[in-house]
Amino acid sequence: MTAVCTYFECTPLVPLISAAIHAGQLTVGKNYAISGVIHKHVGEEWWIAFPAPAGYVTCSAKYDAQHINANKGDSTSGTVFRNPATGENWVGTYSEVPKNRPEGHWVDVDFVVKYVKAGTEGSHQCVANGTPVWAVNLAEKK
Repeated sequence: MTAVCTYFECTPLVPLISAAIHAGQLTVGKNYAISGVIHKHVGEEWWIAFPAPAGYVTCSAKYDAQHINANKGDSTSGTVFRNPATGENWVGTYSEVPKNRPEGHWVDVDFVVKYVKAGTEGSHQCVANGTPVWAVNLAEKK
């Protein structure tokens, strides 16, 4: 990566890129595999967070409707959370994934998050705290 960044003049970003790659690694549990951090899990409901790297804030996020896939998932949503008073600084997703049924169940959402250096949000047209990024009822999408 350092050689590539030397060519593209992004060498100062190597630590950030490395941290982002590490943070995005798949975590596997008894009944899940996730590239985010499980914030909360109750029954069929999952709250997943994709936190900003140290020194950066979550500015915005976008998804492509064609890259939300599910096998019997009910719904999924994404929201930008950025509130210095509470320490929120991530894109949070909520998904309902049925369980204890004969067929397999999963939700897969691909999205891109824009992070900016802390304190520069005003010059980057960042969305407000609590801005929904997507909301899809997957049962209706099929």
